[in-house]
Amino acid sequence: MTEESNFLYHTSCDQCGSRDNVAVYDDGHTYCFGCQHVTRENELTQTKTKNTDFITYDVNELTSRRIDYNTVQKFHYGTGEYFGRPCQVANYYNSDRELVAQKLRYPNKEFQWLGDAKRATLFGQQLWGSKGKMIVVTEGEIDALSVSKLWNNKFPVVSVKTGAAGAKKDLSKELEWLESFDSVVLCFDQDDAGKKAASECARLFSPNKAKICSLPLKDANEMLQQNKFKELTDCIWSAKPYRPDGIVDGKSLYDVVTAPTEEAVWDYPFEGMNEKLHGIRYGELITITAGTGSGKTSFVRELAS
Repeated sequence: MTEESNFLYHTSCDQCGSRDNVAVYDDGHTYCFGCQHVTRENELTQTKTKNTDFITYDVNELTSRRIDYNTVQKFHYGTGEYFGRPCQVANYYNSDRELVAQKLRYPNKEFQWLGDAKRATLFGQQLWGSKGKMIVVTEGEIDALSVSKLWNNKFPVVSVKTGAAGAKKDLSKELEWLESFDSVVLCFDQDDAGKKAASECARLFSPNKAKICSLPLKDANEMLQQNKFKELTDCIWSAKPYRPDGIVDGKSLYDVVTAPTEEAVWDYPFEGMNEKLHGIRYGELITITAGTGSGKTSFVRELAS
């Protein structure tokens, strides 16, 4: 069931009393990672799963977050109330730039979706066309606003919809669009969940496309609040291309390739090859390549004779 649904937000558990162990999914079910209690769609309250009417909101600068009016206005991010509860409102659009969902963020850090989150693209994706030099992907809406503010909202920045837990699934759905950029910089939170998600997401992309940004503080917005504007910019631009474990950068092998050659076990039957390759040694793989009819088979037979 969970393989076909998207994670939406964490909330409290009525069964075991935990504050945020319950994961709510967009197909209507919940799962508590504390007591393993599962709630089906028809058991959820209507306010959590059935409301689809969008709420109105005000656009104001987020003073405590140091995010200016122009940025929140561009991203259609605002503040409002839902059944008397104050919340921040992040608007989400589909590929046709139509409003299809709103993500509500409450002061206690609970989240709730209105509309159809499945149809929504990444937060802010409707603002940018395809193709470009670089796009930055953050773990949350506030971080996307923070990075965009750095560059006066002129360069592509988006956020995943469901945080670190659903980042891989979110990016997989928009992979074709993201691949149109020369590089994709993953600027996720610096906790264990964020680092794990960044590594998982980086594997989705073609070689050397994804870069993982490392920050000295928890996230992009904390960098903004600490006036580390230059440091945040430097971290993004200096992000290193992701390489899977076991893949070695050739630049780091200088000492290896310049080390004295081990003694050969067998000599090649050709003097010129021995001068170049210093014979055949254990632990080496030799690949013979050439065009069709160039004599590869004859050459290998000569080595085997």
